Amino acid sequence: MNINQLKYFVALAEELNFTRAARRLHISQPPLSKQIALLEEELEVRLFNRTSRRVELTEAGRIYLYEVKAILARLSRATARARSVEQGMEGIVEVGLSSSHFLGPVPQLIAQCSMLAPDIHLVLNEMRPSDQILALMDRTIDISIGRSRAVVDGVFKSVLLWHDPPVVAMLTSHPLAEYNQLQLKQLMGQRLVLLERDSSSFASGFHTLCTQMGMDLRRSQLVEEVPALLYLVEAGLGIAVVPASAARRVMGLVSRPLIDLPLSMDVYALVRLDNTKTAIWTFIELARQFQSAVSQSASDIFPV
Repeated sequence: MNINQLKYFVALAEELNFTRAARRLHISQPPLSKQIALLEEELEVRLFNRTSRRVELTEAGRIYLYEVKAILARLSRATARARSVEQGMEGIVEVGLSSSHFLGPVPQLIAQCSMLAPDIHLVLNEMRPSDQILALMDRTIDISIGRSRAVVDGVFKSVLLWHDPPVVAMLTSHPLAEYNQLQLKQLMGQRLVLLERDSSSFASGFHTLCTQMGMDLRRSQLVEEVPALLYLVEAGLGIAVVPASAARRVMGLVSRPLIDLPLSMDVYALVRLDNTKTAIWTFIELARQFQSAVSQSASDIFPV
């Protein structure tokens, strides 16, 4: 028994005429008759009653038709799904990201992916940036969305998703709010709200930069995540350097571009080179297509 025999059977069962069934299958009548006979012989069941004038299904043939059509439908779905997975349009993708990204364009990106690739299931795992690398190494996640482009040669690939310029977030009443843009030296003497040094590579780099400039960080408030940082700024406990995409989500604050910060806040996707899930690259491509809209939106709200 093979798939062609089942397809031949269904065609004949629906047409109840060898000539029409053969024409539908694009074969001649003798091969069709032979394959039906072989199928009945293998099943040891008569599927059709044949006379010189008509062909009709037996009771066994009617039951067999019902089951065979269900089998062929499942095979068709299985083929379509296999092709979809191979083409990167279906699958489960585990994404690691920090809470700051929920303040930016990520929710809109997820919504767009759900619309354009509905069979890709994105599982969002909120975790610190430093923990995402370990999760990638352990294969707990497939993609790390973060602000570091650190690459281990032969292990990870880093892809820029979108630019996210640094800004200084502050209360509208803060003296620095009168400037259109700021430089690092203007942060001297200001009370800062900072991310914990070991929370991310950016946080570590910014702590080092502040120390080298001679800033006194002893009065600074330290938190784990950007949302908490912004809430402390809103409470009047200081100012903070944050990504532009996150700053605009908190009411009561203003943001000013920090034009000379030698640290990047751009957003990257980090993946393992040996991860064979094709849906990963579909997600990354959709994210990169999303980049121009995000960049334009950021430049409209935070002109440099």
